[in-house]
Amino acid sequence: MIIVGIFLEGDVFQIVGVDSLQTIVFTKYVPFLDSNLPIHIPHIISECIPDQAYQIATSLEASELFITNMQSSLKSKRAVLKTLPFQVENLIPKRLDNLEVFPKIEKVNGSFNIDLFVINQDSVDKHLQFFEKFGINPHLIYSQEGAFASFGKKYFSKSESFLSFYLGFSKTIVTSYIDNRFSTSYEIDIGLNDFLEHVPGNSLDEKKELLQDCPLNEIDSKSFTDFIDTYLKKLDRIFSDYIRKKQDLDRLDMTFMGYCSSIKGLKEHLESKFASKIQILGSESSKEELQFAPAIGLCLSALQAKEIAPQFREKEKIHSYHIKKISQKIGATIGCSLLLFGVTFFGLQHVVNKKRSTLRLEIAKFTKNYPSIFEEKELSLEEIQAKLTRVKGYKPYYSSPILASDMLDYLSTHPILNKENTNFEIHDFKYLLVSYPSLKKPNDKYRVKLQISFHADSPTHAKEFYDYLLKEDPSVDSKQEISFNRSDHGYQVAFFLKG
Repeated sequence: MIIVGIFLEGDVFQIVGVDSLQTIVFTKYVPFLDSNLPIHIPHIISECIPDQAYQIATSLEASELFITNMQSSLKSKRAVLKTLPFQVENLIPKRLDNLEVFPKIEKVNGSFNIDLFVINQDSVDKHLQFFEKFGINPHLIYSQEGAFASFGKKYFSKSESFLSFYLGFSKTIVTSYIDNRFSTSYEIDIGLNDFLEHVPGNSLDEKKELLQDCPLNEIDSKSFTDFIDTYLKKLDRIFSDYIRKKQDLDRLDMTFMGYCSSIKGLKEHLESKFASKIQILGSESSKEELQFAPAIGLCLSALQAKEIAPQFREKEKIHSYHIKKISQKIGATIGCSLLLFGVTFFGLQHVVNKKRSTLRLEIAKFTKNYPSIFEEKELSLEEIQAKLTRVKGYKPYYSSPILASDMLDYLSTHPILNKENTNFEIHDFKYLLVSYPSLKKPNDKYRVKLQISFHADSPTHAKEFYDYLLKEDPSVDSKQEISFNRSDHGYQVAFFLKG
């Protein structure tokens, strides 16, 4: 599966295909004007990757998105999601009636960092309607901020906090990603085309050559000088805003993308202006990769193992492709469940049949010992019991054991425990059935063991109870062990009852 990232920048589509190994398959610029509509983008994609399946990822404009941050000390993500609706109202300076909130929640050092991505309810619909004119029905819709963060994670992976500076055809985008958290994104409506418009020259090629070869401060043109002053002042306001928000610029690595290298002196000017505050980060990326950074970032957003930023096309707006995939997964899950149920059912049937056969053998073996009572060869347990109850003088196969209730009555009237001027208190009583008769061992007897924990007002009275069990108690089997222990919680005796 190939992910095709489509980034609209001014009057140009950036189109990039990236495969599942995050290798770039193709890159393409497609310019458009209202006069040459319609452009059928799927046809262009099919020419680049014929006969290959693909999904399309696009991004909302930065102006359609509001990002704010919060932190929660709750212990579970479920609890955070439950309380979130009551907290966002104070963080978002808009009416919540027509807004959708997409939270990104990450646990860090015992608390949760929460980034809230807020869009208008109709933003996704308008986005889909616009791209529909070009034959595009995006499978996935991300944000520009998420695209630049995904690109930075791959191509500037040594840095965990970075500021992305992108110069495109028609605009400049500045975004920051600090300690896995998003901040405000800034846009300036000035791009490479504006530089080319103001730089002196008789042809487009002359202007491009002058921008690449001559530093900005050496181009002799008042119009161009005024334009550069305006541009740099807008950049100053952006970085001043970062400082005002108390973001530590010295922790940021600055990455240059887009067409920064096409304008000699721009990168150097920013380096000299902010070198004391921001580390300029180099990259092994090719010139093409830096120019297509937003579209590549959209592809990486879809391919990354862990989602960096939310995907806005979900719930009732989910693409039919994903509905089909979910249905297939549900069908596969149901099929596996039915298969597992069948295997379990027939396995249990086999176990039951095996136990039933074993029981029949035991019954047959038992009835052979009493030929005068049992004439039939195969009898059920109920039939055996019915025959035994009709035999005069026959002792039941299973005798009744001494009941726990009988032993409680016994203890309540015990001559030592109820002796005058003594204070015995039983706080634990255990009735243990150690052995009992069965089909395999019909001659076994019921053997009951008692464990009694108690308090006594003196060691003498406790010892008196133990001596009585040893010598005089008619209910105790004196041939078996009779134990007596003392602990911080009182005394404990254990003994067997006579059968």
